[in-house]
Amino acid sequence: ALGRADCVSGSGLCTALFRTTDGTTWQSMPGADFNVAGVRGCAAPCVAHIRFATAQVGYTYGPDALFVTTDGGFHWTEQAGRGAEALETADGDVIRLVSSSSSGCPGPCNVHVETAALGSSTWTTVHLQSGDSSPVAVQLSRNGSDAYVLAMRNTAGGAGNATSTLYV
Repeated sequence: ALGRADCVSGSGLCTALFRTTDGTTWQSMPGADFNVAGVRGCAAPCVAHIRFATAQVGYTYGPDALFVTTDGGFHWTEQAGRGAEALETADGDVIRLVSSSSSGCPGPCNVHVETAALGSSTWTTVHLQSGDSSPVAVQLSRNGSDAYVLAMRNTAGGAGNATSTLYV
């Protein structure tokens, strides 16, 4: 679990990580090298989501930061490049949606898909069919070896062809 709690030493709020192996008993994890909302104004590196693929391999991410653990959350390594708009693991790999920024776009700009083996720091870009790569929002879903990316468009203001696109 990822969140914030009173700092163990000093005052204020700190990033809090907890783990469970049975869903009942939770163990506090050592200090994280990243912030979450409500901690230091979510100063970089800032993450908002956590996903575990196995008991040992997990990811915590936000649009500008991505960290991976291969030891169950005891140590986290920041990945190079931007973070992830969305990230899902299944079928022995991980997929993330990456954008260049949110500046100047109604949502994430220049969204593309990258894949990697679980726990790896080597990412491969997956090319989707041509289309607008700057939607107002994106969503990623996995089911076994299948992956689905929904690029949502905004039709407000009379946009002629701003329908959403589902990539499989």
